[in-house]
Amino acid sequence: MALTLSYLVTVRLDDPVAEHRVAAAIAFAVMSAQGFELSDRSAAETCVAIGLPPAAGCVIIASIEQERVMPRAPLVREPARIKISPADWLDGIVLGPGDVPVAGAYVRLADAATVTGPDGRFRFRVPAETTVEVTARARDVGASVQAKPGIPARISLPLEA
Repeated sequence: MALTLSYLVTVRLDDPVAEHRVAAAIAFAVMSAQGFELSDRSAAETCVAIGLPPAAGCVIIASIEQERVMPRAPLVREPARIKISPADWLDGIVLGPGDVPVAGAYVRLADAATVTGPDGRFRFRVPAETTVEVTARARDVGASVQAKPGIPARISLPLEA
C-alpha cells in the first residue's frame, strides 16, 4: 500500500535575502533526505492556487509505503449448512397529508433501504410469512409500521402542507 503526500512549506522573514536562503536550505535538506523530493510546482504558484499570498518556499512530496497485513481467516472445520427460506415481496406506499403519495421518501427495512418512486411506492424482498418493521422519512419527519409480505404496507407521514 502506498501513499503520496504533498506539503507546502513557506518562509516569511523581514529580510528577503535571508528568506530565500532559509527556503534554499530547506530545499537542499529535502533533496538529501530519502523518501522525499521537491515538486516541479513552485511554492509561490501553489500559494496563489489555494488563495494565499505568494511566498518563498517549496512543495515537498513524501512517498510512504506500508505493507498491509491481512489477518488470517480461521480454518473451516465443518461443511457449510445452507437453509433455504422462501421469500416474498413486501410492497408499500408512503403517503402525506390528504393521502398524496410522497416521492423521494427514504424507506428502511432492517439492513436494506430504498427511495420511493414518483408514485410514493417502494418494494423489498423479505422472508415469506414474516412481520417486519418498515420506517419512512421525508423532510425530517418519520413514521414506522409493522408489515407482512402480500399485504401492502401504508406509511403515513405527518408532513406540513
